[in-house]
Amino acid sequence: MEVYENEPFQLSATDVAGLRLVVGGNLARHMEGWLVRRLIGHIKLPSGEVLHIRSRKCTAASTLTWAAYCDPSLASLRFLGNVDYLGGAGDLAAVAARLFAHELLRAASTNGLARHYERRFVVASAVRGRIDFSRMARNGGQLVPTPSVVWERTPNTPENRFLAAALKIVAADEVMSQACVAELPRLHSLLAGVAPHVEPTLLAGVSPLSRNARHLETAVALGRLLVRGAQLDEGVTTIGAAFLINIELLFERTVAQGFREAGAPSIQKCPVRFRETRPERTLTRAMELDLFVTQSPHGALVVDAKYKTAISSSNLQQMVTYCYLTGSRRAFLVVPAGHVPLATYKFAGPGVTEIVVCVVELNTDATDVDGWRRASRAMVASVLS
Repeated sequence: MEVYENEPFQLSATDVAGLRLVVGGNLARHMEGWLVRRLIGHIKLPSGEVLHIRSRKCTAASTLTWAAYCDPSLASLRFLGNVDYLGGAGDLAAVAARLFAHELLRAASTNGLARHYERRFVVASAVRGRIDFSRMARNGGQLVPTPSVVWERTPNTPENRFLAAALKIVAADEVMSQACVAELPRLHSLLAGVAPHVEPTLLAGVSPLSRNARHLETAVALGRLLVRGAQLDEGVTTIGAAFLINIELLFERTVAQGFREAGAPSIQKCPVRFRETRPERTLTRAMELDLFVTQSPHGALVVDAKYKTAISSSNLQQMVTYCYLTGSRRAFLVVPAGHVPLATYKFAGPGVTEIVVCVVELNTDATDVDGWRRASRAMVASVLS
C-alpha cells in the first residue's frame, strides 16, 4: 500500500493500532482517514501488508544524499556521488539496501574485510605460539596435547560486527531483502562467522574507524543509516518491522547547515523565554525557534523551517510572536520549492514598527551532496538579500 506523508489514507482499526505503536504522535486523525506526518519509509502492518510512505517533495535518492549533506555522521556518503542510477524514485529502504550491498561488496573486493589480531587459547599436539604453563599445570603437567596462546588475524572487528548487524536488518526486512536478493548470498558468505553487534560509538559516528577499516567507511555509514532507519537506536527490538526517516528533521538541519556554511552568525534551536505566573509561583518557560540569525544586512532575523505545502495563519502568528520576543522585525518561513506560493506578509499597528514575514524556497530534488550545497546556498542568498 503506497501513501504520501501528510496526505490522508484509509486503514483498518487493527492496522491503525499497530501503526500508532511504531510512529506514535506522527500518526494523526483526518476527516478523510489517517495521515502520517514527518516520516517517510515503510512499515509492516499487523495485517501483513507493507505501508510505503513517500514524499511528493523529494525522491528516495535525494533523501539519501540529503542525509549525507546535513548529518556529519553520514558525511562519507558524499563519495557515492549521484545515486539516481539505482532507481532513486523507488522505495527509500530499497535504495539504501542496494547501495549498502553494492558498496560493501565493492570495498571487500578491493581490500577485503577489516581484520585484527585476537588472542586465543588452543590445545594441539604441537606447540603453537607461547606455551600456557598455568593451564599445563592444571592438566597435571601433560606435554601432549600442549595448551598454547596464539595470536590470529580474524575478521571479528567492531566494524565488521556492525556491518553484520546492518546485513541482518536487510535480510529480515521484506522490502530490503527483495531489493538486493542477488547480492545476499555473497554478503552472507563475506560476513560468515562474524557476530552481529551494534557498537554505540559506531552508530553515533563520533569516532573515526580504525586504520585498517577506513576503506569500509562508506559501507559503515550506510549501515548506520539502516540501523537508525530500523529504529534500533531508539530501543526497538523487532527487526523488519519498519524503516523510517524523519524528513522534517532533515529539512530543519539543512536550513541551519546553509547558514553555517555561509558564515552567518546564528543560533540553532534558539530559546525564546517567557514567564508563566500561577497563584502559587512564577515559572520561566521557553519556546524554540529553528534559527535566529543575530547579524545580517537587515539586522536580526528569525528563520523557521516548514516542511509543508501550505502556510497557515498559526504559522504567521508564530513568526510574529518570535519577532516580538526577540526584537527582530524580519522573519522567514523556509518551505520546499514548488509547493507553497511565494509571498510577503506585513504586520503593523498603531505605534508598532512593521514586522515583515517572507516565504522563501529550498529545492529538495538534489541527488548528490554538491546539489544540496547549491540549494542551501541559494536559500540563504534569498534570505540575506
